[in-house]
Amino acid sequence: MSEDLTTQLCSRILSLTSPWIQDNADYKKESEFLTLDSSKVRNTTGWHDKYDFEESVKQTASWYRRITNGESSLLVSQEQVTSFELKN
Repeated sequence: MSEDLTTQLCSRILSLTSPWIQDNADYKKESEFLTLDSSKVRNTTGWHDKYDFEESVKQTASWYRRITNGESSLLVSQEQVTSFELKN
Protein backbone atom coordinates (compact mmCIF):
# COMPACT_ATOMS: atom_id res chain seq x y z
CA MET A 1 0.00 0.00 0.00
CA SER A 2 1.53 3.22 -1.07
CA GLU A 3 -1.05 5.43 0.63
CA ASP A 4 -2.23 5.33 4.21
CA LEU A 5 -5.90 4.94 5.14
CA THR A 6 -6.49 8.64 5.82
CA THR A 7 -5.08 9.70 2.47
CA GLN A 8 -7.10 7.08 0.60
CA LEU A 9 -10.36 7.99 2.32
CA CYS A 10 -9.88 11.71 1.75
CA SER A 11 -9.00 11.09 -1.86
CA ARG A 12 -12.07 8.90 -2.46
CA ILE A 13 -14.55 10.96 -0.44
CA LEU A 14 -13.41 14.51 -0.94
CA SER A 15 -11.32 14.23 -4.10
CA LEU A 16 -8.40 15.77 -2.24
CA THR A 17 -4.88 14.59 -2.90
CA SER A 18 -2.95 16.20 -0.06
CA PRO A 19 -5.29 17.42 2.68
CA TRP A 20 -2.91 17.09 5.62
CA ILE A 21 -0.05 19.18 6.89
CA GLN A 22 3.06 17.13 7.56
CA ASP A 23 3.87 16.94 11.27
CA ASN A 24 7.57 16.32 11.82
CA ALA A 25 7.45 16.59 15.60
CA ASP A 26 9.71 14.21 17.50
CA TYR A 27 7.27 12.04 19.47
CA LYS A 28 6.14 8.45 19.37
CA LYS A 29 3.29 8.04 16.94
CA GLU A 30 0.29 5.91 17.83
CA SER A 31 0.77 3.77 14.73
CA GLU A 32 4.16 2.66 16.07
CA PHE A 33 2.71 0.90 19.11
CA LEU A 34 -0.81 -0.15 18.13
CA THR A 35 -1.10 -3.31 16.06
CA LEU A 36 -3.83 -5.66 15.00
CA ASP A 37 -3.08 -9.32 14.45
CA SER A 38 -5.80 -11.70 13.35
CA SER A 39 -3.53 -14.75 13.09
CA LYS A 40 -4.81 -16.35 16.31
CA VAL A 41 -8.45 -16.27 15.24
CA ARG A 42 -7.46 -17.39 11.73
CA ASN A 43 -5.52 -20.36 13.11
CA THR A 44 -8.09 -21.43 15.72
CA THR A 45 -11.37 -20.87 13.87
CA GLY A 46 -10.52 -20.69 10.18
CA TRP A 47 -11.91 -17.16 10.01
CA HIS A 48 -10.90 -15.03 7.05
CA ASP A 49 -11.70 -11.50 6.02
CA LYS A 50 -14.11 -10.95 3.14
CA TYR A 51 -12.74 -7.56 2.15
CA ASP A 52 -9.11 -6.68 1.69
CA PHE A 53 -7.82 -3.25 2.66
CA GLU A 54 -8.58 -1.66 -0.72
CA GLU A 55 -12.18 -2.94 -0.79
CA SER A 56 -12.73 -1.83 2.81
CA VAL A 57 -11.61 1.70 1.93
CA LYS A 58 -13.78 1.66 -1.19
CA GLN A 59 -16.90 0.58 0.76
CA THR A 60 -16.29 3.11 3.55
CA ALA A 61 -15.76 5.96 1.09
CA SER A 62 -18.86 4.94 -0.84
CA TRP A 63 -20.95 5.00 2.34
CA TYR A 64 -19.78 8.52 3.29
CA ARG A 65 -20.19 9.84 -0.24
CA ARG A 66 -23.73 8.46 -0.59
CA ILE A 67 -24.83 9.81 2.80
CA THR A 68 -23.31 13.20 1.98
CA ASN A 69 -25.32 13.18 -1.26
CA GLY A 70 -28.55 12.77 0.71
CA GLU A 71 -29.20 9.03 0.65
CA SER A 72 -30.66 7.36 3.71
CA SER A 73 -27.91 6.10 6.03
CA LEU A 74 -30.14 3.21 7.06
CA LEU A 75 -30.82 2.09 3.49
CA VAL A 76 -27.20 2.46 2.40
CA SER A 77 -26.04 0.52 5.46
CA GLN A 78 -28.59 -2.25 4.87
CA GLU A 79 -27.53 -2.50 1.23
CA GLN A 80 -23.86 -2.74 2.13
CA VAL A 81 -24.47 -5.31 4.88
CA THR A 82 -26.52 -7.46 2.50
CA SER A 83 -23.80 -7.22 -0.15
CA PHE A 84 -21.16 -8.13 2.44
CA GLU A 85 -23.13 -11.13 3.68
CA LEU A 86 -23.52 -12.48 0.14
CA LYS A 87 -19.75 -12.50 -0.45
CA ASN A 88 -18.14 -15.93 -0.28
